[in-house]
Amino acid sequence: METLVEKKDKKQKKEVLSNDPKPKNKFFSHLLVKLQGLGKSLMYPIALLPFAALLNRFGSLAMELNPVQAGSPNAGWWIGFIIGKPGATIFDNLPLLFAIGTAFGLSKDQRGEAALVGAAFYLILVTMLNEGGLPKLFYSKVNTFSAWGQVEQTDSSKIWQDGAGGSFSSLFYVP
Repeated sequence: METLVEKKDKKQKKEVLSNDPKPKNKFFSHLLVKLQGLGKSLMYPIALLPFAALLNRFGSLAMELNPVQAGSPNAGWWIGFIIGKPGATIFDNLPLLFAIGTAFGLSKDQRGEAALVGAAFYLILVTMLNEGGLPKLFYSKVNTFSAWGQVEQTDSSKIWQDGAGGSFSSLFYVP
């Protein structure tokens, strides 16, 4: 239980802080807290990188020191493969690991469901952006126009011809 004197001291301290001539900027302090949480959440996938790098390097070193001879790899090459492949797998799936780790770190109480949802959304995004997906939907009907360009003839002379400069998108004006 707080005594009456302790309550009075707390009240006086609050009054002194509220009469401060420079009001504290709550936006920036709140932003810094959020950025700190983001930095903490990015540390989860980054923690894997040193171990993966060591596995990858030692595996590739063993594979280099034991080259494939006469079409068949020897035991040293296979040991290097077994050591190096897990490290390479981490680096090959780095975007997925960052999606899972960031979702896990930014969720309240570091719950695993958010990590699963982060992985699912990453896989959905990759699937939608593959060839024949959303880019085809958005850009298949884009109008293009051709540009004049120089064409080299058989006698080493150049002439200007329509379409020789490539085609440009009228949406972004890029070749």
